[in-house]
Amino acid sequence: MSGFLMETKVVSYESFPARFLSVKVDGGGSCFRIHWHERIEFLHIDSGEMHIVCGEESFVASAGDFVTFHGRKAHTATAGREGVSYRVLMFEPPALTNPGATDARLLDALQDGFVQFRTKVRDEYISALVDAIAEENGKGGAISWLVAKGQLCLLLGVMFDRYQRPDSEVTAADRQFYHVLKYIDAHYTEPLSVKGLAGKFSYDPSYFCRKFKQSTGLSPLQYIRILRLERAYSLLRSTDLPVRLVAKQCGYEDANYFSRCFQKRYGTSPVKVRSESASSSIYGR
Repeated sequence: MSGFLMETKVVSYESFPARFLSVKVDGGGSCFRIHWHERIEFLHIDSGEMHIVCGEESFVASAGDFVTFHGRKAHTATAGREGVSYRVLMFEPPALTNPGATDARLLDALQDGFVQFRTKVRDEYISALVDAIAEENGKGGAISWLVAKGQLCLLLGVMFDRYQRPDSEVTAADRQFYHVLKYIDAHYTEPLSVKGLAGKFSYDPSYFCRKFKQSTGLSPLQYIRILRLERAYSLLRSTDLPVRLVAKQCGYEDANYFSRCFQKRYGTSPVKVRSESASSSIYGR
């Protein structure tokens, strides 16, 4: 079982402008474990119910509901009692336009979280567009690619026109917080503290912690710890560095403390992950 929060698997869009999946989960089953990613995802509930936690929001989505997961927002879901069937539409907004085009700034703002949609909406026109995109997705070919891209752009236009969060909800503080996350992503292996981060970006520490939890669904220290451990997991699988050096490179001066944190998150030890990786390499698995 993977303990990863940030989704590291690369989504292949091939020649289609988006990735489209149909999923069915039995009652009470996990639809997806808690994770986040850079891309935008739309979910359309076709039947049943899904219990969703997204950041600090917790709600039930039922047949006909359309859910948006913005980039860098931790989310997880389980199927309702009778199960759930849903469709997922994954895409990178900037890929739908060309640099310098009129709509490029708008799509870049959506990608970066400066513009956001309502998390859950219900709209028959959107449901019809999802059906149309699914139909083109099943055909393949250049013409279907062009039609599907147009339909996806139309869907985005409807979301911008009808369901964009007001500026009062996406404030300047929300926009500045994007830079906080970028800074942490670039410096998470260095000594970081809530007080230091809050001061660097001119926040009161208490407000900083509340805003961070609202933006990501995690506390600042949880977020940093997860980034460090995910990096460590990757190094253990892809390099021959000793465990103590892996720990040091990921911000842990104490290798024993690192091992305890790693065991708690992944349910296995760094040494075991290293040995399993070596065995896989030897036998070509």
